[in-house]
Amino acid sequence: MAASGKTRLNSIIITKYEKAMTAQRCQQGLTLPFALILTFIFSALVGVAYMFVLINISSMQSSLHSIQAVTIAEGINERIKARLNTKSKMKVSPEQEERLKTGEEEFTEEGEEDLALEEEFDEESESYDEYYADEVTKIARYITFREPPEEEPGEETTGEMPLAPPEVRPEANVKSIGSIEVPRGIVLTKGIMLVVFKDEKLNLSLKDIAPEMPKYFRDKLPVPVIKSLSPNFCEANTRSSFSVTGENLSNINEASFSNKDIVIEDIKGGPTVEFLVNMDVMPGLTRFYFGSQRAEFYIIPPYDGSSRPAIDKIRMQDGNDLLEEKANERNITLMIYGYDLYLKKSEPVIIPDIVGIVPKIRDLSPNGKEITITLDIDKKVEPGTHSLAIATEGGISNSWLFNVLPPEKKEADLGANVATFNSSLTLLDIKAVESLLPLIDEEETEEEPQEAKDKTKQDEATDFEDDMEEAEEEEEDEELEEEFSEKEKLSPLANTDLETSWLLETSCMVGKITKTISEVIQRKTPKISAGLTTNGKVNFSGGSFMITGLTTSSTTLFEPTYISNTHLVIEGPSEENQETIQTIDTGQERPQEALKISAVELGFTEGSLVAVYESGKDIEDLDFGKVKTISPNTIELALPGLRDFHFEGEQIAQFVPPLISNEKPSKEEGNNHLVPKEFKISIQKAAIFKNIFGTNLDGLGDLADFFTNEGSVPLDESGIPLGYMGLSFVEGTPIYDETNVLSGKGILAIDTRSDNAGNPAGTVEIRGDSRNPAEFTGIIYVHGNLRIDGNVNVNGGVIVDNDSNGQIEIASNATGGITYNDKVIRQSLLYTPFSTKPGTVRISNKPIDLEDAV
Repeated sequence: MAASGKTRLNSIIITKYEKAMTAQRCQQGLTLPFALILTFIFSALVGVAYMFVLINISSMQSSLHSIQAVTIAEGINERIKARLNTKSKMKVSPEQEERLKTGEEEFTEEGEEDLALEEEFDEESESYDEYYADEVTKIARYITFREPPEEEPGEETTGEMPLAPPEVRPEANVKSIGSIEVPRGIVLTKGIMLVVFKDEKLNLSLKDIAPEMPKYFRDKLPVPVIKSLSPNFCEANTRSSFSVTGENLSNINEASFSNKDIVIEDIKGGPTVEFLVNMDVMPGLTRFYFGSQRAEFYIIPPYDGSSRPAIDKIRMQDGNDLLEEKANERNITLMIYGYDLYLKKSEPVIIPDIVGIVPKIRDLSPNGKEITITLDIDKKVEPGTHSLAIATEGGISNSWLFNVLPPEKKEADLGANVATFNSSLTLLDIKAVESLLPLIDEEETEEEPQEAKDKTKQDEATDFEDDMEEAEEEEEDEELEEEFSEKEKLSPLANTDLETSWLLETSCMVGKITKTISEVIQRKTPKISAGLTTNGKVNFSGGSFMITGLTTSSTTLFEPTYISNTHLVIEGPSEENQETIQTIDTGQERPQEALKISAVELGFTEGSLVAVYESGKDIEDLDFGKVKTISPNTIELALPGLRDFHFEGEQIAQFVPPLISNEKPSKEEGNNHLVPKEFKISIQKAAIFKNIFGTNLDGLGDLADFFTNEGSVPLDESGIPLGYMGLSFVEGTPIYDETNVLSGKGILAIDTRSDNAGNPAGTVEIRGDSRNPAEFTGIIYVHGNLRIDGNVNVNGGVIVDNDSNGQIEIASNATGGITYNDKVIRQSLLYTPFSTKPGTVRISNKPIDLEDAV
């Protein structure tokens, strides 16, 4: 009992102690349960804060990747535009080049140099034409053309079609645009895509900023693979076939060639492809597409019985023989040695034995014993023994064997510190511009065909004595035959250029973020629609200064315009024009409306200005519109068309106005200073820079050939004025007077905003006198005001854009004038660089597709 009582007493004491301890508070006044609750709450807050930190870091990282991708894509676009704007010199024709070399050798023999220097050099001297051709070739251009293929002499054929003439279109002979090469055989047509960069990588050095991102892979379905085409070559103007070797090819029925002149006729089991090669196809590499896969196919030169080429050895850049090379290697430089490797006809074609090995010729020795090539080996090429051969007009050479080794295993570098980008150019629009340069004997050349026709007719009607006289004249012509015309001194496409518009796209991926920057870049002739175009007002103080426009075509209105103010009907042949009548004397059929001249034959063109007025009466308010389309007997105007109704017999004139301004000058001023005096028009905001040049003024200075913020005309080393040449950009408000005479040729842009805090209020002064006249050939653009004083002559066009608040002052002693010149305007294309069309820059998240690209 005593023991149990003692135990019970201890239990009671312990229980009371525990209750006392539980109820006891710490020095901060917290009980143990409350402290545990607070601990759990703070732990939860820490977890939530950590989660928010992770989300914030991920968001910041994605935002950073997005900014990096956009910045890189914009930078690559600027890099491509810089490559497009790389100029190259024009070239003389091969015949002229050979003659110039011969002339130089003869010139240095027997002390003839001293005698030549004593000769008077003028337009009548024998060396003037030669010198002029050399000066023309000094002009730099943005597009380089290849020499078109020479026309081979026709062979005797038995019922076969004659060979087609060589392709001389500029779209088919573009060698490079700036420093971007165009593959041989490619014809620039709308929709064609050129790959500039493909799967290029850029190290961003982000290891200290962001951890490597985990990589995710997913299984892919089996894709078709083309390993080889057998055979992978043939001649032009032949029907042939080849078998396709590869994997997963059973369900593929779509096949095509990149060259549209190679037509697939049938696809049989195997698969075996039967095709027809047109005679116009040039030797070289083309692409064969089978579904989503492509393979290389080669057109070889036609066999003509020449010596067969022979390969002696192929060496690498380090001097060792080509024995082995790894897959996934590019731009491997190789030297091929042998005999008859090049016959000075068409370029030889290097033929590999398998898909994925792509050789490109870089240089050819004239003796035909050496060829320099670069070799690209795709990473998908199967390791093993492969070969290279050469095809010329003499046939196919022996094969050089070498081993392809597996590609090196590289660590995956698609992490947060690496950006991958692709770039392409897609052709949107193209137009050839011919006869850009004024050649000395251009008029004579144009008259030669008609003279030849007249001479042929005369030969048929002359008797024996006339034939003898003609024979004597032909002998004299043969003596002068060595003299080249100005056209023959230049390459066939030297006097031609292209207006083009391209969609430039660059897709950049950083981490998991992809951004694509696209913009439309173009290079077109500036749209100059008048001798003088201004957004302000022109003040004539008197004098004899003339502004001259142009009237290009005219006809009469055949039907009234009360039915439609956009359709002008002339007395041309009808669109049907199918009825024929019998002539009384010969009984032959001829078109009933053969003697009627169509609108096109009269010289009307789309995009030009057309006015309708009553002949013999003063024109108070010119009623005009812009030509939209032309048919044989109808000229359709763009909306809104004409303002008033017109009647049969009124005059229709296609014209270039001497002046376009906000406010038309008075009738008296028009009579004294404008030609044609009544064809002055008023168009609001006609002088906006981007509408005329297709780009923004701010970016033009970066692309100019000559940029300055000084007002003095450029001088040479001896202090003699050179004048502004090419594309010149002046930032400031220059004054051109008798001591600083304006001269030059090309495009001169003057921006006066630099001196006026963003407001184009500066006044550019152009002044000359009888001894030092101011003369410029081309386009002058002034962002500000303009004052003309003294003897000033501009041949081309002048634009004054002063935001509708300025004016043009023509002093009372001003002489000379501004003469619109269409040839000079077209020639300004040579000085116009590629630039971004305003409002076309876009940012998207969709990567570009390079499947159908070249």
